[in-house]
Amino acid sequence: MTRQLRKAISCVRVVRIIVAAVLLHAVASYSQAQQPGGLFDSGSLQFRYPANWGVPTVVTVKSCPLLSPTDIPDGVAPEHIAVVFSGTRPIPKDYLAPCSFPVFDLPEVRIFPVAAYADLYPDGARALSALRRLLNNGSHAPGSEVPYVPFVDASPAFTEHFAFIPFRNGSGAVFLTQWMTEPDAIGEHLVYIFQGLSADGKTYVLATFPTTYSGTLPAFTVPQGERIEQTQTRYKPYAKGVAHTLGKAKESDFSPSLSDVQALLSSIRLK
Repeated sequence: MTRQLRKAISCVRVVRIIVAAVLLHAVASYSQAQQPGGLFDSGSLQFRYPANWGVPTVVTVKSCPLLSPTDIPDGVAPEHIAVVFSGTRPIPKDYLAPCSFPVFDLPEVRIFPVAAYADLYPDGARALSALRRLLNNGSHAPGSEVPYVPFVDASPAFTEHFAFIPFRNGSGAVFLTQWMTEPDAIGEHLVYIFQGLSADGKTYVLATFPTTYSGTLPAFTVPQGERIEQTQTRYKPYAKGVAHTLGKAKESDFSPSLSDVQALLSSIRLK
């Protein structure tokens, strides 16, 4: 074999290797582009999310003012951005309408201007100040109350899996709970709630993620005719026991996994 022939064959092999590499890169890029999920970026908000959550919907929700100081502040909030994950299901009608907030049925991330929230809702202003103190102190006594900014006509049955979560240009805190209006079974409406503030204090982040526990929790029923005092007496040890079980559970015992949610939260970047 002549030197020229060997050189020509060598050149052909190099070209084949380069072409193969280019094709593999193209296929990989195409596959990645076709994967749902990944990086969300609206310009003012950026974060990464699990691919199996589907493509999120982003909406600018109009302001819901408090019309009178004596009104119940249901849904009161300034204009804000909401990012909602509904998977393959359509988002329910009016889910993102003004004054329909907060909702705990779908995974969502919302960002609010702090000054506008404080001006619109005095109780929210106090809760924002309490949240700021909590984040600055960096400590939380187990079982103690966590400030919550939006109005909810219910109480948290417990506070478990509390953790401070710093994100790319701010910090926040997350906890697991279930909102209750009266003694009832715990487990069907669990929600993992995150609240954070940007480093400059100008933006409030609220992210809520309904989750399910893979284990078995005890039921709680109210017999017909039972007095409310009897129900409440039975409910306290029941709620305490369930909270203990959930608090001892691993992050992977929930769906979505609490660690997956924490990864999303830590990737948040406000612009």
